[in-house]
Amino acid sequence: MTRLRAEWKTAPYAYLTGCNVCGQLWLCASYCRYGAVPEGVIRRLEELGAELRPANASSVAPMLWRFVVATDQQVSVFVVRDADSRLTPRDAAVVSDWLRGHPDADFHCVRDHPSHANYAVSGGLWGGRPAKLATVQNGEVRRLFDVAIGKYGSGYLRDMDFLCHAVWPQVRDRAYCHDSVSCDRYPSSHPFPVARIGSEHLGEVFDEFSVGRPDDIYLIVKATVNAKCVP
Repeated sequence: MTRLRAEWKTAPYAYLTGCNVCGQLWLCASYCRYGAVPEGVIRRLEELGAELRPANASSVAPMLWRFVVATDQQVSVFVVRDADSRLTPRDAAVVSDWLRGHPDADFHCVRDHPSHANYAVSGGLWGGRPAKLATVQNGEVRRLFDVAIGKYGSGYLRDMDFLCHAVWPQVRDRAYCHDSVSCDRYPSSHPFPVARIGSEHLGEVFDEFSVGRPDDIYLIVKATVNAKCVP
């Protein structure tokens, strides 16, 4: 596992994704269907200190297992990141800014690529404070994650449909989102606190050789910079 800063602890969280904590001890867990995940992977996760939670009988679609953390009252703060992305100093900067600079923001999201501007929330670029989310709209957000989430399957973009159409309308006034591309389009959105280096972006997809997806790199290199959204 990579240490981005001395005070950061990096460990797997949900749906075999990576998660960071800045200055706090995070509950680390992986939701997995035993028998479907190779035994070697499960063993390695245990060695890294992950808390494994069987999801065999879960009514939630596998793509959305990683979202269940939003109602876990044992967790102080969480972030959701995809397994094919990487944790970087750029990521550390925005999460740190949210945690330390905006303690009243219950929900956090990131838009850092031209394609991210099409959605209020991306499936692998958001986080929150479960205790506070549980009280939003008289508990409506908690009900979304407890009940409504079961109506969404694992089809392409169904995770985004749930977040953008069900969750975002309830949390947008309690959110703080870092947005380097469309901060003037969405409410509760703010410029990035750090400059981009090359084509880097949060949520960047890498292959098994840690090579970024060419189409995504092409789009960000050719895109016009939104001067309102960058430092």
